[in-house]
Amino acid sequence: GVMTKKSEATEPKWKGSALRLANGVTPEHRASDWFVIRSATRRELHAEENLVEAGFGVYCPRLRSERKVKGRRETVERALFEGYLFAALGVQADGKPQSMKDLLAVDAVSGLVRLSRDRARPVALGDVARVLGWEHAGLFDRTRRGERAALFETGERVRLTGGAFSGFEAVVVDMSPRQRVRLLVDLFGRSTPVEAEALDVRKVA
Repeated sequence: GVMTKKSEATEPKWKGSALRLANGVTPEHRASDWFVIRSATRRELHAEENLVEAGFGVYCPRLRSERKVKGRRETVERALFEGYLFAALGVQADGKPQSMKDLLAVDAVSGLVRLSRDRARPVALGDVARVLGWEHAGLFDRTRRGERAALFETGERVRLTGGAFSGFEAVVVDMSPRQRVRLLVDLFGRSTPVEAEALDVRKVA
């Protein structure tokens, strides 16, 4: 499509990944422009910072947990997907579109997930935004034991999108302490109890 150059006043100054997505995506960030980027393990947040500074769309989901240090509890954050984060091509300061070569040149970025040697695997913006929604709901926050968001309600019909029962419909029983969903899956006319990762469960529209 045709790129429209924005004035300095309307160009958003992104401060972080959540802000970038929460405020919407610029017209240049089409759904097919998002990719899964590889970084060295434990350098994901460093890669995210460098990508933001370079003007790319970026989102690194975080897992929050607690640990005891000298008898005191402290909260620690790390990347949810070790060695991976989401990034999108954008537009350079001079109005030229950013390239995959520019992205791969950023420090702490080691590569990207590909469909083939010459083609990167695109990620739909809706999928990136869905993970962001789960993060905001507290799905990846192990420090919020008493206030965990109820992602699924008892009796709700859902569909499994991963694991051994992918494609099957089920009814939610409840959420387990470790953010797994207890379900009753319809198997050959019989309800079978199953536990699944919340990431593998979708609400039936």
